[in-house]
Amino acid sequence: MPVTEDDAAEVLGATVRERRAKPKPRPYVLIDTREQRPLRFPEALGVDCGAATLPAGDYSVRGFTHLIALERKSISDLVQTLSHGRERFENELDLLAEYKWKAILLECDQADIETHAYRSNMLPKSVLGSLRAFYWRWGVPHFWCTDPRGAAEHVAWCARRLHEKHPELEEKNRETAA
Repeated sequence: MPVTEDDAAEVLGATVRERRAKPKPRPYVLIDTREQRPLRFPEALGVDCGAATLPAGDYSVRGFTHLIALERKSISDLVQTLSHGRERFENELDLLAEYKWKAILLECDQADIETHAYRSNMLPKSVLGSLRAFYWRWGVPHFWCTDPRGAAEHVAWCARRLHEKHPELEEKNRETAA
C-alpha cells in the first residue's frame, strides 16, 4: 500500500503545507500612447493596464493586438471628427476594418445625438447616418457606452472575454507595455 503525504506527516510529525495555486494572470489592456484622456480601470473590472503605441484604435489587449482594436469617442469628439476630421477618421476605419474584433465605443447615448446634445450645426440624422455607414462600409460597429465608465467596462469585458474564451488565439510572443 502506497504511503501518502498525510501518512508521512503523521509518522514524521511534520505538517503538510497547503499548496497554493499560482494566481491566474489578469488580462492586460493596452492604451494607445496618443490617447489624451485615458480611461480609468478600477480594480473591480479585473484587468491591468498600461501604455503602448497601437497601430489602430485607442485600446487593445496584450497578446491579442493582432485581433482587437477599439476606438473611443466622446460625443464632442465624434461630432468634431465627422464634421472636420472625417478623412483622417475614415483612414482610421480602413485600419480598424482589418481586425477580427473592432468597434467604436461612444461615451453617450443615442438619445444624446437625437436631442442634439452637442455643440455643432451637424444634424442628428447626419451623425446617426454616419455611424450606420461606418458599419456597412467598414464593418465597424458602434456601442453606446453612456460615459467613460461604461466605455472602460466595455473594454475590460472584451479583455476578460478574450482571455477566458479564446486563449488559443493569444500571441505567445506577447507585446510589452511602453
